[in-house]
Formats: sequence, structure tokens, C-alpha cells
Amino acid sequence: MSDNVIFSSQGGVCRIRFARPEKLNAFTPQMYVRLGEILDEAEADDSIRVILMQGDGRAFSAGFDLTIEVADRPAAERREFLHGVANANRWKIWNSKKLVVAKAHGYCLAGAFELMLPADFCIASSDCVLGEPEVLFGAGPAFFMVPWITSPMVAKAILLRGRNFTGADAARWGVITEAVPPEALDAAVEELIEGLLKLPGTAVQMLKAGINRSYEARGMRASIDAWADTVLLLDHMVAPEAAAFRDSIEQRGVKHTVAGRHPPSRADAAEPSS
Repeated sequence: MSDNVIFSSQGGVCRIRFARPEKLNAFTPQMYVRLGEILDEAEADDSIRVILMQGDGRAFSAGFDLTIEVADRPAAERREFLHGVANANRWKIWNSKKLVVAKAHGYCLAGAFELMLPADFCIASSDCVLGEPEVLFGAGPAFFMVPWITSPMVAKAILLRGRNFTGADAARWGVITEAVPPEALDAAVEELIEGLLKLPGTAVQMLKAGINRSYEARGMRASIDAWADTVLLLDHMVAPEAAAFRDSIEQRGVKHTVAGRHPPSRADAAEPSS
């Protein structure tokens, strides 16, 4: 069990907190496992109507901990974790009978960004730093949902350039529900939750399922699941670049490696871990 994912339930709301603030809540495998357990518990609890995901300290989460990501692991182990744990949690969020809300501030990058995407609502601070920087390191996102919820040009701007963007940009592109000033984030999220709790539960469940099926009928789920295996194949196709990235992290640390590869943008680059 991981103490870095904490939850409490009260008044129909399960509040999940990512609690590794000294690392900007960068995810470890244990955190993904614990998140899955909490999601299962919330799903089985009939008193829960809304699930809220948020991060302690300065960030929602800076994504998967890169010092763990670059470690040598057997391909079968990587595949099992990707399909059976990390992406399985994302599908739990997508399929949940509860309404799932993501509250994003500070940083919401890579794997954390992909954890936010299947939520039903995301309210972010306007200055939140979001992005899918995987292409900069010769990789790709594990959960390939961006092309399904945006236009082709927006998807390419996010995935092919690897640049960070702000919460205000994300709202303008339709990637999140709403961006609000940082000082208004808490109130905006609580107002949303209060309104959701007043809705007829059965109608909400049926409508959510219907909306999701409209995407799945077009092949979204099959496409995302197939892409996850492509990401694993990509590891082998870009072995020299991946090795250089791994060596740089080991010798220079995450902060300098990420800063050296990140192109200029309006949003500041994050330090996922050290």
C-alpha cells in the first residue's frame, strides 16, 4: 500500500489526494496500485456520488517518476503494468458510475495529464502547466485519448511538439472543462461538486454511459488499447535515444535533462522528480 495516495469520504464525495509533494506528486507504481484500490472502493460504495482527484502542495502531479520510468525492466513486466495497472485505472475513471472530477493546479503533465483526460470534468487554474512531453524523449503517451477529444491540429500541437501549455490554453482547446484564476480554484471545484450532488443519480449514470458509448462505438477504446502496445514497441525502435535519455538522467538528474530537451513555451517546464 502507498501512503502517497490518500482518500476520505464524506457527504457523497470521495476525495483522493496525491500526497508526494516533495516530488510534485510524481507517480510511482505503488501509487498507481493504491489509486486503483481506492477507485474500486469508491465504485462499490453506494453513498459515493462524486470522486474528486487532486494533488497536495504545488501540483496535481508532474506525471510518472522519470527515475523509475528509465529503469531497465523486462518488456513483459512493462506491458503488464501499462495495461493492467496504469491504463486500467484510467479506464476505471472512464467507466465509473460515479462522476469523476479532476482539480488541476501547478503541474499536470504526461501520465498525470493522461489520468485527468478520462475524468468527466476537469477544472484547472489558468496558470496550471499541462502537457504531453513524451515525444521529446523518443516516447509517446500511454493513454492516447487526446486525438479523440480534440481537432487533428490541436492533437498534433499537443503530442508532436511536446510543449507545455497553460490551463487557459487547455480550456480554449476543449481539453478541460474550465480554467479559473488560481485564487478561485477551490471555490469553483466545490461549486461544481455541489451542483453534481443535486442531480438525479440514475439519469446521470445513464447519460454518462451513453456519452461514453458514442466514443467507444467509433473505436476509441480499441484504438487506445492498441496504441499502448505501440508505445512499448517504440521503446525498442528508439533505443539509442532512450539510452541517451536514461544516461542523462543518471548523470545529470531529471531537472537538467528535462530542461535541456524542453522547447520554449508560455508555460514553465516542470521538475518531475530528482
